[in-house]
Amino acid sequence: MSFDTQLLVFAGVSLLLAVTPGPDMAVVTKNALTHGRRGVVLTTTGIALALSIWVTATAIGLSAVLRASGELLFVLKLVGAAYLAYLGIRSLLESRQRPADLLAGTPPPAPAHAIFRQGFLSALSNPK
Repeated sequence: MSFDTQLLVFAGVSLLLAVTPGPDMAVVTKNALTHGRRGVVLTTTGIALALSIWVTATAIGLSAVLRASGELLFVLKLVGAAYLAYLGIRSLLESRQRPADLLAGTPPPAPAHAIFRQGFLSALSNPK
């Protein structure tokens, strides 16, 4: 396989992985539907901060340590999966209470720190 072909295959796979929605996109979508524009801004700000932390950690070598230690990477993935499961269960439980809230009027907005924290923890617990 020539270098040009390898480069084209790599670029195609990279593009496919970049546009595939992941857990962060699910959290943004959930908060967009639940909290509107405010939810999107707070969630994406949390995600951006967490990604900045990952970039810094990678620059100082933490990424190499995670790759070398299979157990540590597994634990981090497990924590991320548990957090996403927690968010999903909480969303399901909240959806059961929704009809009464809708009849009573608009529910009070969620605290900004809670929405920010969802995006932050989602991105921080996702080692990619």
